[in-house]
Amino acid sequence: MIYDFVRAIVMSLLQWLQGIAAGRGQGADAPSDRRLLGRAGARIHDWLHKDGAGQRVQPDQNGAGSAREDLHQDR
Repeated sequence: MIYDFVRAIVMSLLQWLQGIAAGRGQGADAPSDRRLLGRAGARIHDWLHKDGAGQRVQPDQNGAGSAREDLHQDR
């Protein structure tokens, strides 16, 4: 009788572990809140553009930009 009881507990634990192992690696998507995501995107956009566009540097023909005098030039 005790043997059957222990066997039933062990078998149920093994079935439970098998169910957990089968579900590993499968993610669950969170529900999307489009309004919340839109507000967050707008805040990030505003933060990135808060200082406006800075002065842009036009690169040379070789793409180096304005090279400083103290930099070693390849020969």
